[in-house]
Amino acid sequence: MQGPLATLLVNLALEVYGPYLKKDKHGHPVLYIHILNAMYGIMKVVLLYYQCFMADIQGISFKLNPYDPCVANKLVDGKELTLVWHVDDIKASHCSKQVVSNYIEWLHKTYKCIFEDRSGALKIS
Repeated sequence: MQGPLATLLVNLALEVYGPYLKKDKHGHPVLYIHILNAMYGIMKVVLLYYQCFMADIQGISFKLNPYDPCVANKLVDGKELTLVWHVDDIKASHCSKQVVSNYIEWLHKTYKCIFEDRSGALKIS
């Protein structure tokens, strides 16, 4: 958080946030925070999430679709595992149920700390 918003948060809870208030190179207040849940509606947060998710899936050999920035593919057992997503809603498809289950397990392990109830339990809808 930057500028007046960072200052406001520190003023609301000095004992909690005060120690983390810093200044950027221009002397403006900056507050570095760790977010446990997504903050929808803040474009910068969405971009940071996207960049993090891209790095994570590319790290396990997914290739981004050059025509759609929210589609990625990976060959598993000679067939494509395809991911399609919008923000943090992800659809995974493969002809093998076990391949999809393995991907879900990877998601669970990688993002356990940010599931809604913090239990790490996946919500199936």
